[in-house]
Amino acid sequence: MEAREEIQEQKSVEALDAASEPMEYAEQLAWSRALADELAHYRGEFVALTDARIVAHNADFLALMAEVERLGTGRPYIVSVPSADDVVL
Repeated sequence: MEAREEIQEQKSVEALDAASEPMEYAEQLAWSRALADELAHYRGEFVALTDARIVAHNADFLALMAEVERLGTGRPYIVSVPSADDVVL
């Protein structure tokens, strides 16, 4: 994993505040796994989820967070969707 990706992943974890969202972290994670087909439309991007719905997406983490702030959606669960070329173990 490249340093930039590690920083972005760390920021996505920091962006999560499960206590402030009606849906718990484990539920968001289960939802993201269950909807892998829908998330495939966002390969190579970060996706912001709030209450089991996609509220924003962007390949650039900071741009995504700026959009989330502009939308006023609070602190969403962030998923990094691997690109088609990424190998996930």
